[in-house]
This record gives sequence, structure tokens and C-alpha cells, in this order.
Amino acid sequence: MPYHFAQSLLLRLSAFPVSAYSGEPEAILRDPFFQAGVFLASPVYYKKLADAGFDATKLSAKERNTLLKYYNHTCSANAFRSVCFHLIGRVGQGTDCYDQ
Repeated sequence: MPYHFAQSLLLRLSAFPVSAYSGEPEAILRDPFFQAGVFLASPVYYKKLADAGFDATKLSAKERNTLLKYYNHTCSANAFRSVCFHLIGRVGQGTDCYDQ
């Protein structure tokens, strides 16, 4: 069976650039886009965040750790980390660099 390379490729990327990552999730926790991404990924966890008023200081250590994981996925451009297919990830299209 012959294989043919496509003229473009799809890249899975994080929703926010790495420069948006500050290490402290309080600011992004108030972002409606981030909240929607968490809701689509885990309605149960979203409810815990909503019950805490989207205030990271009111979360348990385990809930805060989960928040940091979502935050990392949202801002990560690390090639060794998988990017989710829900709202906190995005897809970009590029051209095939092998034909140069």
C-alpha cells in the first residue's frame, strides 16, 4: 500500500502561550475561558471550583494540585507533555517542511 505525505500537518497546542504561565493559578482561575475548559473536561471538578467561588485559597491541597495540572496543560508547550483535546487545547495547521 503506497503512502503519501500530506502538504500540511495539524499540531496540537496548548490554549495559552507559555508566557501566560506564572506558577500561581489565581489569575487564570478567574478567566471564563479557563473555567469553560475545566467544565468541559470535568464537570465534577468545575463544581468544586464554583463552590469555592473560584478562589484557590479555599481549595484543599488535592484540589489545588488538580488545578495546577489543568493550568500546566493550558499553558504548556512542552513537547514531552500531551495536550488534551478539550477546550484547553487547540489545533494549528502548518505546512510540510519535508519538501524544501
